[in-house]
Amino acid sequence: MGKDGNHFDVSGSTPITSIGTQGIGSYVTLHFDAALTFTHHSTDLILPGAANITTAAGDIAVMYEYASADWRCVSYTKASGAAV
Repeated sequence: MGKDGNHFDVSGSTPITSIGTQGIGSYVTLHFDAALTFTHHSTDLILPGAANITTAAGDIAVMYEYASADWRCVSYTKASGAAV
């Protein structure tokens, strides 16, 4: 992820296992265009329920960088309206 904004359209299907640094205290919004595995990690990429998420087109994640390159998902909305 580049440092060119805070809103990103994720168009690929490669699993996400980490997110680069934006700066501690940053929030980024990810809008997914396809299915991929968003991979939970206990410090680098904390996801709801401490579990991987299989994304779908239209899903949105809001991420907070709480330490350098360590992110916590503070909101995840499935396009289908189903629970995460």
